[in-house]
Amino acid sequence: MLNWKHSWILLAISAGSWSLFYAFYTGLTLFEGNVPPDLAQRGLVYTVSAALTFFASLRLTGSAPRRKRLAWLPISALTLGICLLHGLLGGAVYKLFPPTRAWEGYPFAALIGAGVLYGSPIVLCTMLGAGTVHLVDRLGTLKRLTLEKDLAAQRAQLENLRGQLHPHFLFNTLNSVAALITAGRNDDGEVMVLRLAALLRRSLDMDIAAVIPFQEEVEAALEYMEIEKVRFEDRMRVEVHIPPEAKDVPVLPFLLQPVLENAVKHAVSKVQDMVTITLRAEVREDRLIVEVANDGPPLQPAGSPRRGIGLENVRKRLEVAYREKTNLSIANRPGSGVVTTITLPSRGPDHA
Repeated sequence: MLNWKHSWILLAISAGSWSLFYAFYTGLTLFEGNVPPDLAQRGLVYTVSAALTFFASLRLTGSAPRRKRLAWLPISALTLGICLLHGLLGGAVYKLFPPTRAWEGYPFAALIGAGVLYGSPIVLCTMLGAGTVHLVDRLGTLKRLTLEKDLAAQRAQLENLRGQLHPHFLFNTLNSVAALITAGRNDDGEVMVLRLAALLRRSLDMDIAAVIPFQEEVEAALEYMEIEKVRFEDRMRVEVHIPPEAKDVPVLPFLLQPVLENAVKHAVSKVQDMVTITLRAEVREDRLIVEVANDGPPLQPAGSPRRGIGLENVRKRLEVAYREKTNLSIANRPGSGVVTTITLPSRGPDHA
């Protein structure tokens, strides 16, 4: 259905078309050195015809009644009907109120024919203008509906990925709690359960498809690392290097936690020595580059990616939100350890 703005546009097209032809006829007659004898009659006929074409254009373009698309048969029939009505109206006006005595002798049928002949181009121009307005309106509606459909599909996919992520995280954390209890560290197990409850409450309250400042994402990921510190005690150290310009970059939530979880699983839990996990970020041109590095064992065999459910979840979410403008890579560090790198637009998913 057209809005009021489009209705005013249709009114302007109808009134403008008839006024333009009226002015053209009057100006042409004056240019020839004559004064048009039928200004009043023509003005009355054109005014009524302008109203007819306006309401006809409203009907065809969706205001009364509502239409989803234009059909050529109704358009042709209505356009022909307006031309005939214009001819009948012109014939009646000129027959009842002839401008001069010469007009009194014209047959009524001839006056109708002249009205149809001279009025048809104006009616066609008006209806073509109305069709153009309808086409532009439909294209805008289709574009909006397509965008809404794409956003809904993205949101549904993100929610589905969220459903995969939470059970995976819970499985790993509850396994850690079970290991602490088995080792007789009941107090540590209780602390981990309480921190897990707080982290889950935060995650459930957060919209998975929304964006948050990168600093907030870092804080949530560090809450997870506090849970792991209870489990590994002095075997894990976390270093964070986030420059001020990176803190407000909009990102999807729950991107860092699976990456850190992967580092704990494949680095800290595999050795008895101290492992340092470093979270580093920088803004380079229009990209946010995030690195999660550790000095634990390298990939085996060299260069083979370690992508479990968590990292695969992150990769898919990045593809859904940022399309081709993002990247997630895992590689060995020079010397020892592994680094996971996430690159994404610094302006957020909406500008990807």
